[in-house]
Amino acid sequence: SLYTVMKEPSPETTLAHAILLKQILDAAEAAHRRPPAGMCAEYAYYQAKLGRLAEARPYLKREAEHYPEAKKFLEAFSRFLEGVRPTTGNSKRTAK
Repeated sequence: SLYTVMKEPSPETTLAHAILLKQILDAAEAAHRRPPAGMCAEYAYYQAKLGRLAEARPYLKREAEHYPEAKKFLEAFSRFLEGVRPTTGNSKRTAK
């Protein structure tokens, strides 16, 4: 899933990866387990890529709750998310 979204970025591959991440997070929650480190932050990133910044922010908070040692990183990551441009159908870049 990650390979596909990195190799062929599009709204569809981004959404598919975000759905997979959400399933992993939901499974961890259902099992009363902490999700793998970085998983909530990665999900937040892909939500931002889909233009859903408001949905991304709570997952950064969850990451900080599960992994308080990541606080400094998450503060910087939160600022970074503000500048993430949503994935569009024209995501291929041209060389200049």
